[in-house]
Amino acid sequence: MNNPRVSVITITYGHEKYIIDTIEGIVKQEYNGEIEYIISNDCSPDDTDKIITDYLTRINIPANITIKYTKQEKNIGIIPNFIWALKQATGKYISFCEGDDFWTDYQKLAKQISFLEANDSYVLSNTDCDAYYQDSGMLVKNINFLNRKKYRCINDLFPAKDILDANYIIRTASVVFKASFLNEYYNSEFFKVYADKLMMADTPLWTFLSTKGKFHYLNSSTMVYRVSESGVSNSTNEKKSLQFDISVCDMKYAIIFDNYYSFSKFLKYKNNLIYNHLNVTALSKKLDLYYLFPRELNSENTLLAKYASKSNLFKGFLEYKFRITLMFYNQLCKI
Repeated sequence: MNNPRVSVITITYGHEKYIIDTIEGIVKQEYNGEIEYIISNDCSPDDTDKIITDYLTRINIPANITIKYTKQEKNIGIIPNFIWALKQATGKYISFCEGDDFWTDYQKLAKQISFLEANDSYVLSNTDCDAYYQDSGMLVKNINFLNRKKYRCINDLFPAKDILDANYIIRTASVVFKASFLNEYYNSEFFKVYADKLMMADTPLWTFLSTKGKFHYLNSSTMVYRVSESGVSNSTNEKKSLQFDISVCDMKYAIIFDNYYSFSKFLKYKNNLIYNHLNVTALSKKLDLYYLFPRELNSENTLLAKYASKSNLFKGFLEYKFRITLMFYNQLCKI
């Protein structure tokens, strides 16, 4: 059997309590090929850096594993850190395990890469997982029931919209995918315009890959996904939750639109739709639009600061924008 190089990526920030579990899940992999392990620490304010460096100096790293550890000089943010680390990868296959998740199946890479090597029409493999709820200490086994319920066969081909609408849930740390399509992804209009503006980096990549081939689902748990209120997607903070939902909508209609038209027409179409649905005759309404859609309407920074300083108004504007983005997404789905 051929055992090609695989790049495993860990991005971390403030994970001093969990990072050792993450690293151990990778270095204990029973895979005969070369593993390039990329760890990018986004200038964590805690002891994550010290814990990583101390751990790497005292363990026996297997001969087939090369660890490339980087501590960013300043905090660049989760999405830029994800993209930076992804661009360092040189393997034929790429896998992820963020600094608060960990792998539990030491044959994870071997199983998934073996399948992808034997099946040219497949571009990605993902698996079931367990969820550990930090607050209660509860472990829920086989959390990805949606995959098993709707896609009973591991060889299913499904539309990108199933990913966008969370009908097909993919846990980032469960994925292994073929890296051969990354340059095309980097050069896409969507990536150039939107990649660093969204609050998630994995879902746009999965959606893109779903247009290139089939996805394999391994109906076996290989990792643990930590559920914490500190995560953006799990936050109970209303402002952050709204911002995350808006970002999801932005991603949805941007990707769907790009499937039908050139991305250069995207903002013009969105602006026209907004103006057709809103009463903008009053000056105050126009100012609201400039706040809600700064990229599209070229809002001035002073105006943004004026509204952002009023927290109650800001929450209202977020709710307002969320309704508009949902309306926009629903209309695009009818195209």
